[in-house]
Order: sequence, then C-alpha cells, then structure tokens
Amino acid sequence: MELGPILRVLVAHRRLVAAGAIATICIGLALSRGVPVRAGVATTNVILDTRPSDLANAASGGSDTLLWRAELLADLMTRDRSRNRIALTAGVRPEELEVLQPLLDLPAAPTALPTYASRAAALPTKPYVVTLELDSNLPTIGVRADAPDARVAARLADAAATVLARAGTTTASEANDQVTINAAGTTGTLGVVAPTSPTSREQGLAVIRTGPVQAREQVGGRRKRMAKAAGVALVFFLFWIGSVVIVSGVRRAWRDSLAVRPPTLEASP
Repeated sequence: MELGPILRVLVAHRRLVAAGAIATICIGLALSRGVPVRAGVATTNVILDTRPSDLANAASGGSDTLLWRAELLADLMTRDRSRNRIALTAGVRPEELEVLQPLLDLPAAPTALPTYASRAAALPTKPYVVTLELDSNLPTIGVRADAPDARVAARLADAAATVLARAGTTTASEANDQVTINAAGTTGTLGVVAPTSPTSREQGLAVIRTGPVQAREQVGGRRKRMAKAAGVALVFFLFWIGSVVIVSGVRRAWRDSLAVRPPTLEASP
C-alpha cells in the first residue's frame, strides 16, 4: 500500500489516531517513572616497589620483576582467604563480597564467542564487588570497590588496599641458595619469589599507596528507563496506527464485496 492511501485512512480516523497518541504518552510516562538506582564507588591505587627501593635506586636489580609480581599479587587477592580478610576488615559478610581480577577472565584466543562468554561469566552477582586492575606498563594495582552506598564502598577500597599492602610487603632472606618470602601480617609464606640483588643480600617487596581513597555516589538507571519507555511507546503507537489501517482496509473490502454481490433469485413455484 502506498503512503497516500495510508495517510487518507489515518486522517479519516483521526480520533482513533489521537486516542492512540494519548495512550502512547501515558505508557511512556508510566514506564519512565521509578526510583533512581544509587550506588557507591570508591577507588584507590597501590604501587609495588622493591627493597631496597627501585624507585630511588635504579640499580636495585628487581625492576624487571615488578610487573609479574603485581599480577601474581592481584591473583592471590581473588582467593577465599584474602577475600575473607577484606570482608572482615570492611565490616561486610564474606559471602556477600566478590573480588575480581579482569585479567584472569580474558580468553586465550580473544575471538568474539569466547570473549562474550568470558564477560558474561565474569558479571558480578553479589552486592559488594572489589575489582583489581593492572597496568601493562607500570607495577601498579588499581582498586575499585562497588557497594550500595559510598561509605561502604570507601571501607571496601581501604580494606582491599590494606590487605594488599600486608600480603605484598615482604622480606627475602637467602639461605642455602633458596629464597623464602615471609608475608607481613600472615602466617606461613607466599610463593612470590623475590630476586636477589647483586648489591644487597636482601630484597623484598613493598606495596605503597599512591593516594587516599576517593569515594562518590552514582545515580543511574534513568537513561535506561527513558530509552526503554521511548522504545515501548514507539512500538505501541506503530502497532496502534497499523491496526487502524488494517481494520479500516478489512472493513472497506467487506463493504465492497457486499456492494458487488449479485442479488439472489427466488425459485419460481
């Protein structure tokens, strides 16, 4: 059907079109309303350094190991033991906290399907989330905490940075050509091998905060609701005017068929 006949049909049934437009506006307003979603976000950063300091002394001999040691330390934070420490330090229940390290979720072959599946599997399902992000060029670990409000998020980020500092600050001692890492504040040892320096018989690892925790409150959900409301309202209006055009065409065709139907002849006696 061409556009001209459709417009003539809509003009002829303008009252129905107006009623559909009013219903569309009401549906859009109803769907766009709702309580805004509020969430707290807190961030901080830590940097890894050797003992003696590689930042202050370029000849300390361990700068080439800091990147993989930062990756290993972030990996250790995703284990249940570290997660429980973060939760207890922040004052939340351990079963409600999730610690993520996005680098572990990347597929070996980053094609479309494995990447999509990895992202879907890594979506958080708990109310408190701590995300550890690594830098490919610097031995830093970014800490991001998400919680229902900013205060809890700040406590989570501070707790994660504290646990990182305790687990990562180490001393290395040489004995019988073996290097043992003693984690400060923990029982037992961590398998983070500290390389020995040619200028010093001891070299450990230090985790240093680069700044205070920055927390803020995010208000989201409004744009998604508006987009959803606009989409539903548009589909409803198109369905409405389509129904008006189709019903009008069916009625006109039915009337035309009655007008051209030949009269029936009565049987003669």
